[in-house]
Amino acid sequence: VESGSPKKLEEQKSEVETNSFKFAVVGVLLSSFKENFWWWKVNQMLERGVLACVIMLEWSPWIACGTAGIGWMGSILARPYWSSEEVRADIIGRTTTLITVIAAAFIEYNELTGEELWL
Repeated sequence: VESGSPKKLEEQKSEVETNSFKFAVVGVLLSSFKENFWWWKVNQMLERGVLACVIMLEWSPWIACGTAGIGWMGSILARPYWSSEEVRADIIGRTTTLITVIAAAFIEYNELTGEELWL
């Protein structure tokens, strides 16, 4: 097939559109983060994966507390988002996760019955 043939041009156009789509998807995923925190989304996925493993494999709940606590502290110190609203939402979400896993740990070790948590 010649380099200028319609078939070859169509293949090149399709490849460019595919690459543009891939870059657009990555851009959307990373656009809310500051440039030096491009890796933060991967960090979040790994953290949630560890929390899911701790729960599914019934490991010590204190591992979940440590994981959630490290994520919470990292988010507070790094503030990886451009928008202050996203930073606040992330910290609120992580605080909720941390409180939940700490309460679950205390309930599992019979320090709390679960009734104390309801106001």
